[in-house]
Amino acid sequence: MEFGRVEAVSITHCSWQHEAVANSESLKSMESVRRYRYTVAYAVAAIVIFAGLCVGLICRARNKAVDANNRWQIHEVWRGIRDYDETHGAVPSPIRLDESDSPISSWRFQVHPFIVAVGLDFDVDKPWDSSENEAIRHAPSIFDTIDAAGVCGGGGQLRIKAIVSNDDDTAMELGVPLRNLPPWIVLAITAPARGSHWMQPEELSLSDLTSGGSTLGDAIGVGKSQQVYFLFANGQVGAVSPETPLSDIREYLTINKASHVTAAPKFAEFMSD
Repeated sequence: MEFGRVEAVSITHCSWQHEAVANSESLKSMESVRRYRYTVAYAVAAIVIFAGLCVGLICRARNKAVDANNRWQIHEVWRGIRDYDETHGAVPSPIRLDESDSPISSWRFQVHPFIVAVGLDFDVDKPWDSSENEAIRHAPSIFDTIDAAGVCGGGGQLRIKAIVSNDDDTAMELGVPLRNLPPWIVLAITAPARGSHWMQPEELSLSDLTSGGSTLGDAIGVGKSQQVYFLFANGQVGAVSPETPLSDIREYLTINKASHVTAAPKFAEFMSD
């Protein structure tokens, strides 16, 4: 009987040890699972952060490339204006009129042959929508290929437009040689096409840049994620955010005859950005 009691105690002791070992192994297993989950969570977070950084770098690189290409294209337009000026003795008028003073085309159509070797039949003395200009109407144009993207994946296409006024002449309305225009004069600006064809005489009104809204974007209908480019008489190209207040635009830019004598107060600051 004594032996039986000792055996019972020994069996009980072994069972307790087995449970303790089992509990220990269970705790270790739970700790391993917890560590694994933390490791996976950290790894996922690191991947997300790294991916975000990569996307940001790619977007910035893309935007720089887009900006450089936009500036090059707009400068090519200036070269077309310059060559037109050398041929005709003056910058082109924003709107081409016929003998009866009816508008027949935009200045873009007038300078297009000086920018691109078209290789198509056309007649700049005919209305833009005439049968003589049917082929070129369906051809791509440098004027409508300005990428307005200010952030990766945003933007859209903008058109290069002259600035016109009913009250006071702007640069292209002066009808003077390009060399006689001060370098700070704005020749053109990028703005939405608004459903018109690039050959049509549809430009930007000076009043849009003086009383069209609180910001430049509001005035010309450009979204916050886009860039707005300006082409100056000396061939330089500048860009601003659409969120720039119109009051600042008037400080930065000279866009009408009344202020041709001196540069806008902040023109140097604008060109140094």
